[in-house]
Amino acid sequence: MNKAKILMAIFLALLLLPLPVWAGPVTYQTRNIRGVEVNLVWVNLNSPRVHVESAIATHWKGKSFPAEKFSTFIKRLTPAAAINGTYYDVRTFMPIGTIVSNGRLVHVGTRGSAFCFTYDNRVDVIRFGLPGIHHSNLKQYENVITSGPTLVLDGKVVLDPRSELFRDPGIYRPAKRSTIGITYNNKLILATVKRPVYLHKMANIMKDLGCKHAISLDGGSSSALYVKGKYVTRPARLLTNCIVVYEKPVDMFRITEITGDLSRL
Repeated sequence: MNKAKILMAIFLALLLLPLPVWAGPVTYQTRNIRGVEVNLVWVNLNSPRVHVESAIATHWKGKSFPAEKFSTFIKRLTPAAAINGTYYDVRTFMPIGTIVSNGRLVHVGTRGSAFCFTYDNRVDVIRFGLPGIHHSNLKQYENVITSGPTLVLDGKVVLDPRSELFRDPGIYRPAKRSTIGITYNNKLILATVKRPVYLHKMANIMKDLGCKHAISLDGGSSSALYVKGKYVTRPARLLTNCIVVYEKPVDMFRITEITGDLSRL
């Protein structure tokens, strides 16, 4: 094979790779991993243009948790990307996990893994239910979504829902999944799968993607993913909370109806 044919073969092979869509710190792609099509939004947290927030439905009054359409979240907050957040009680709309938004306490939950964003766009995971872990550990973080269970911790699959106080047997069944993870080079991953899978398979998918830490978000009918005008995954019900990503500083701080005091933690 001559040099020209070799170069052409390489060029054609590159065209077949699942490259991210759009340039900049927020990109989108689909990949087949372990036989499952995975929708992926990649967010470069090293970029000073990026800000990630926990968002809640409007008119939050402290004891009543309203729900709204995912599309309403998007129209109101105009993020570059968004994914659904933590589980909630479908009767009371009360989230099961603690939420902090822009340094303000929104809700104190009872279980799960906290995905915590620092003020300089770094991420930690705190697993509630373990000895010595308390909500006071969250005071140093700007935004927190507590969901779970933990899927990957320090690059290893760590799946123990009971240790994080999850008791619903439904969590062990196959379901459409939403997950969030962080890589070793500080790239945030928002992922959904429309094919029902077990948590253990989702954990291995996030590990294969290079995650240092990853947790499960609410899934099933709540699974939702949006990026730059495209609704990749549409939920089948209303949502009470989600995670939004902004690319430009001028787009930030749109959540105004939140009251809370971190001294309560």
